[in-house]
Amino acid sequence: MEFDISKLSKEDKDKVIKELIFLEDHIGCDFNDVLLYDEITLVDSDVQIIGKNNNVLKIEKNGITYIKFNEKKFPVLDSPINLRIVGKANINDWQGTKTSQIIIEEYEIVEYSL
Repeated sequence: MEFDISKLSKEDKDKVIKELIFLEDHIGCDFNDVLLYDEITLVDSDVQIIGKNNNVLKIEKNGITYIKFNEKKFPVLDSPINLRIVGKANINDWQGTKTSQIIIEEYEIVEYSL
């Protein structure tokens, strides 16, 4: 099952992620198979390669974090791009701070248009 969250506000995206995690944690259904589709416009400052082995792509956009594991490189962005993302809802709990994130399964870079 796939949900298109690309037209939702940051607040509504956050609610969808938290609700999916709640359902998975409290009802016991396998909501791990639910995929979220999002499309975001990126600039270079939105993108980082992090992790002990420098193999985690981290994108922060509009209060949502997008993570792709085992991704050692991402193109340097000289201008904005559109990124289509398919991923799974997740909550990152780092030192007591919980943030909504999407674990990227697949992504596609598409041309940016004004």
